[in-house]
Amino acid sequence: AAAAAAAAKSKIIIAPDGKPLPNGWDFKIESKSGRVFYINHNTCTTTWERPPVPLSPLPLPPSPPPPASVSLPSSASVPGGGNGGGGEEVLPPVPPGPLTLGLTSGAGGGGGGWRGGGG
Repeated sequence: AAAAAAAAKSKIIIAPDGKPLPNGWDFKIESKSGRVFYINHNTCTTTWERPPVPLSPLPLPPSPPPPASVSLPSSASVPGGGNGGGGEEVLPPVPPGPLTLGLTSGAGGGGGGWRGGGG
């Protein structure tokens, strides 16, 4: 039922009078009388009365421009490179290869260095 309601919300349904129905609405013709009835999938209700014609969709606001790239002086890419001390420090790139943290193993020679947890 939820999938049907989502599908009904995403397409424009034109009623037999030639006018669009609001989002989430559909219509059927009752087989015995031939009368049109309307289905509101948003509230899972039906009615004999036609819902109001939706207002024309408002145009979407323009999307914001992408963030501008900032050009920094070459001295800003080196830590302590004389940029006046303001702003964030930019670190040099990490060299390729395995990362060695220089941890030492604890007493007992078990390797692994740092020991987490309680005890």
